[in-house]
Amino acid sequence: MSILAYIRSLAPSFKKNAILESVELTSHGLREQTVPALIAAGSYFTQHPLASKDALDLVAVYQKRLGQVEGNVVVDIANALENSLAILAHIGKESKSIYAETEANIALTYVKATYLRIIECAEFAGAYAQAFVNQLLILESTSLDSHTKLGNQLAPAEIKWLDENFLNFLSALGVLKKSVPEIAAAIKGMPDAAITEMTETTFPSTVGVAKTDPFNMRQLSAAVNPFYLIGMMRADSQAKAYKAKKAEVELLELRLLYLQRLQDKNPDARLQKEIDHMASRVSNLKYDFDKLKKEYAA
Repeated sequence: MSILAYIRSLAPSFKKNAILESVELTSHGLREQTVPALIAAGSYFTQHPLASKDALDLVAVYQKRLGQVEGNVVVDIANALENSLAILAHIGKESKSIYAETEANIALTYVKATYLRIIECAEFAGAYAQAFVNQLLILESTSLDSHTKLGNQLAPAEIKWLDENFLNFLSALGVLKKSVPEIAAAIKGMPDAAITEMTETTFPSTVGVAKTDPFNMRQLSAAVNPFYLIGMMRADSQAKAYKAKKAEVELLELRLLYLQRLQDKNPDARLQKEIDHMASRVSNLKYDFDKLKKEYAA
């Protein structure tokens, strides 16, 4: 998605407070829920390396795009998301001075739009990471339990979303792995100009794409667009998003426990039923939230 198409996809106007609130909410979710759950799963996979073919195929794509990882892919994701907390803190601080109290989408500069895209990278990567690690846990369970199948553990819409957004996820992680000084240096080198049809036509040859899009975020699709900038944050949307993410972390923890018991050759039918119930709840919560997003975006 071009940067011009991106800003046109945003709400016509939005408040600085909405940006600051998004930084705060995204940071809280990563720090309190996503990162701790991924660290626990990463610890398990350090002791029991991924073995299923489907999981290893995903890891191969991950490493081809982002390079070899130290430890395992889940630890690498957790480290990237932990690093994103420092990036978000930096953006939160900068946002207080660079954004007006009310911003119009068509007047955004390259710097302002880039900060928004980095926030959305963190928000999206956190949500995708939870679903992705759940997927890995299911795939590993299939190699130890013939009754566990990806198709009966994830709804078709969830599988489709994971497949369609895997490369978006890797692109987002590529940004979130950068240090704050790297982010700041790249931002400093960007043109202080509003994004228009004219700048998008002339800047690639006069300024260079490396200056207008230093993190190569044009390749991110509209699916990554942050909800708070499409329909604005409202109490009901925040509540639905929080419930869905919290439930998915709980599901991840249950699946990790179940996999550990399978590894110990001690399968737990009661735990599997609890997982089935929670998986259904997560699917329903995601469906409700997606429906709300579509209503606001219409």
